[in-house]
Amino acid sequence: KSMAENPITDTDLQISLCLMDDIIEFGGPPSTGLYQHFIPCLVKNMDHKNPDVRQAAFYGIGVFFEVGNPNSFNGQLIESTMRKLFTMIC
Repeated sequence: KSMAENPITDTDLQISLCLMDDIIEFGGPPSTGLYQHFIPCLVKNMDHKNPDVRQAAFYGIGVFFEVGNPNSFNGQLIESTMRKLFTMIC
């Protein structure tokens, strides 16, 4: 998590987000406790200036909504991610 919080380069941040994405996608139920740490970081970087960082963040959020427990989807998270997605599309 610290490399994502204090990256030296955008590439460091992208790698951190990709690792989070993989844990969410392939970690299964044992990894769900980590989501509370990953999701805010992914949401924060959905509007990053670097398109590669944005792609990694959007991918992770998409995977989270695909494989995550629906009980973890709160209205604020859905609203925030949809707003950022809409902004990027338009």
